[in-house]
Amino acid sequence: PGNLATTTITSFSSASFHSGTMTLKAVNNYPAPISATVELANLAGQPLLTYNLGTIAAGDSATVPAALAGKTIPNQLKFNLTSFSSPGAGTLGVPSTYVPIDTNDALELSLTGSDLFIYSATAQTQTQTLVDDTLDLAFTAPAGIRLTELALSQGQLNYSLTSAVPEPLSILLQFPSGTINGQLIQQTINLNPGTPATGSISFQGAQLFLASNPAHPYNELPIRYAATLNSTGQQVTLDSASGVSMNFSFTNVEFGHALGFFGQQSVAVPADTFDLDLDFVNRLGGSVSFAEPKVQLAVTNSLGLPITLDLNVASADPAGGLHPLGIPPTLLPYPQTATQFGQTVQDTLTFDKNNTNIVDFLTLPKQRFTYGGQVLINADTLATGVENFVTGTSAIAADVLMELPFYFTAQGLGLTDSIDLGTSLSALDTIVRAVGLRVETTTTLPLDATLALTLYDDAGQVVYTGQLPLLVSGVLNPATGIVTAPSTSTYELVVSEAQIPGFARGRWMQFTAELGTGTAPGSATHPVKLLSDATLQVRLGLSLDANLEL
Repeated sequence: PGNLATTTITSFSSASFHSGTMTLKAVNNYPAPISATVELANLAGQPLLTYNLGTIAAGDSATVPAALAGKTIPNQLKFNLTSFSSPGAGTLGVPSTYVPIDTNDALELSLTGSDLFIYSATAQTQTQTLVDDTLDLAFTAPAGIRLTELALSQGQLNYSLTSAVPEPLSILLQFPSGTINGQLIQQTINLNPGTPATGSISFQGAQLFLASNPAHPYNELPIRYAATLNSTGQQVTLDSASGVSMNFSFTNVEFGHALGFFGQQSVAVPADTFDLDLDFVNRLGGSVSFAEPKVQLAVTNSLGLPITLDLNVASADPAGGLHPLGIPPTLLPYPQTATQFGQTVQDTLTFDKNNTNIVDFLTLPKQRFTYGGQVLINADTLATGVENFVTGTSAIAADVLMELPFYFTAQGLGLTDSIDLGTSLSALDTIVRAVGLRVETTTTLPLDATLALTLYDDAGQVVYTGQLPLLVSGVLNPATGIVTAPSTSTYELVVSEAQIPGFARGRWMQFTAELGTGTAPGSATHPVKLLSDATLQVRLGLSLDANLEL
């Protein structure tokens, strides 16, 4: 036993290990078996690692590992033999069993290290790859949104890297599923100790495939990063706390397109009321019903996204009754197929009496309109699928066109008003015996009209009533509601001599105009059509029976 040898390791001065193994290999070159224990010690003789070699047959070897965790190993080491024994070889007096003795025979020792994790060392490094790994960068998206591809028309990834590693590094950043003009997006950044490296990686024209991970085929962009240490051949101080700080930011991003499923969403249209506060409507008696009203929605759309309108619209009559328009949930036209990607679709949706209650909805009089509802995105994936797209220029626009042709029916329409006559009639009973108003009309209008007059005195008593038919509808075709021939009518309103005294006391005159659509024989409720070339001729005549004394 004793010191076998002293060795110097030139590649480091000292090293402290977090983990690893130092293995001693002993080769028995003696002609007899041996048993030995070897200690690895520093120059001061303090033991660092102990190797119990056990029994090694002649010409054989033994390999014994020792753990390096928590050990600090200097570069100058002593091999101390703390025990050594051998049973010898041969049998005394039997020469045939004797073995030759060679003074050059020796115990050969060698050390190897494996899985070394050094947390501090002063050593010479070797050019090597420190890390080569890939991480999946998850895109934060609202629940249900699954993006599979993004294309950028503009954009850049800005970076700032600083290394505390005491040797130069080469950092490779690569996007395995990102290409520009068919080439992988990647850049190698050279990094010197303590000197920041800044720059940017262009993403102009980049296509990023976000479905490369079979376990999570959406919303993930894989990024490969590899760091290579470039040795200077000099001893440097290494520390496991040394590393590389990296900062990244995307700027000037403009999307070219996005593919995937944009989720099922509902956007509420707040309920509200629109009051039809028109004096004409409020004073309107009877009703007007339009036979063929129509609302058309002309849609221009380049969003590859199914959007459904689900609206609740109704009108309210003076009694408070609601009349729903009854528009069914309506899917807006949109580009749906791969061949329509980036294209614009144009179509017109029509709402009329065949698919809504628009006739009842618009029948006058109405006092207010109510509306509300929701806009649904991807409402029915069984019907429309889960493939959506949008481009940087995608847009949707709609124009509303309402057709209200004068093809209608009117029943009992009436407008009533009054005027203050003052004392303008008081002198009539002294000079006038009778008054006559003659009206003659010729028309192709499909309308009937009557004017009713009521005269009240200062006490509110009725002193005169009269009715004058103003208009009789032209001759109607019962099948089409179109006037086929004009009609002529003549009527006269007369205030007789017996009525003059009461008429002269009149202070307030109330007049009521009643209007209705004409009827054809056998079709009392058939709508009529008001044509733009309809005509009306009116001839008026006034007669007076007066008593004048000259």
